[in-house]
Amino acid sequence: MYYAIKKMFFLCLVLILSLLFVGAAAAQNPTGTTSQTAPAQIDPQDLRYQGRYRIGYQDQLEIEVYKHKELSVKVDVGDDGTIRVPGIAEPIPAVCKTERELSADLIKAYSSILRTPYITVRAGEAKSQSFAVIGAVSKPGAFFLNRRIQLLELLAFAGGPTDRAGVKVMVARTGSSSACQEERDKLLNTDIANLNNPDVTVNTYDMNDLMANRRTVWMQPGDIVSVREADVIYVVGNVVDPKEVPIKKEITLSQAIAAAKGLKPSTKKGAIRILRKKPDSLEREVIICDLGDIEKAKAPDPILLPDDIVAVSEDPVKTILKSVIAAIVGGAGYIPYNITLR
Repeated sequence: MYYAIKKMFFLCLVLILSLLFVGAAAAQNPTGTTSQTAPAQIDPQDLRYQGRYRIGYQDQLEIEVYKHKELSVKVDVGDDGTIRVPGIAEPIPAVCKTERELSADLIKAYSSILRTPYITVRAGEAKSQSFAVIGAVSKPGAFFLNRRIQLLELLAFAGGPTDRAGVKVMVARTGSSSACQEERDKLLNTDIANLNNPDVTVNTYDMNDLMANRRTVWMQPGDIVSVREADVIYVVGNVVDPKEVPIKKEITLSQAIAAAKGLKPSTKKGAIRILRKKPDSLEREVIICDLGDIEKAKAPDPILLPDDIVAVSEDPVKTILKSVIAAIVGGAGYIPYNITLR
């Protein structure tokens, strides 16, 4: 009888403890579902998880030297593209290498002090985002940033547009964050306007809209920006300042002459010539205008086209063409001599 009561007491105690344990677990997980840590979301397009990511400036690297915790470190890639690791005196180049390539270099470096070192490298934090600006800007080149950036701000980093810049800003979206990809290097030396690559999208923006904050464009890593030079017309002959005039907006004959600081004294206004290249031809036609009639509103003020030559003189055509070259700083390109009167 005594043992039966003792056994029953023991079973009741076990039952009570079990109920208390279940209640505590339910309090910690009121939904009744099994507690489980959500897996990290991995972007399948992230090159770091494909083994093809190339290390960039300012990236943070996790370097693990097996069985040597004192040598396992986290390091940031320096501005010169190298890293410094314990036990190795010389800096080791890291930029543009894959994790596996840098690991092989570290194994080679540590082989002088360790027997058969085993080293892994992981780009734990990719801080570097690569952009490039080419064309008519003061400081063209590659830029490495660790935050989102707008197109206008990126142009400011490149020193802003030069005096020769037009209104077209083209953005080639390469779809790659690598600053070292061969295809991207080729793009830097390619005329984006004539780019024929189905894997690259090209968008064109108006510089005036960007500068006036009427358009906001957010950049993506790997973008290449090309600031196009303005089309030009040439004003030569009896003007105060013979020059090439950038066309940043629609320009008329009288405006072009005004940009050249006007006519010299005693210049005949009745025979101002416009030498205009014919479509799909090397020949140029000559359009004769009366500036006096234009000033008196007796004749329309013609709108000039890119590559027009305004000749304010009665010189022969070849002399005019030579004066065009003299008017351009650094010389002009080839200008055909074939002329057709109109």
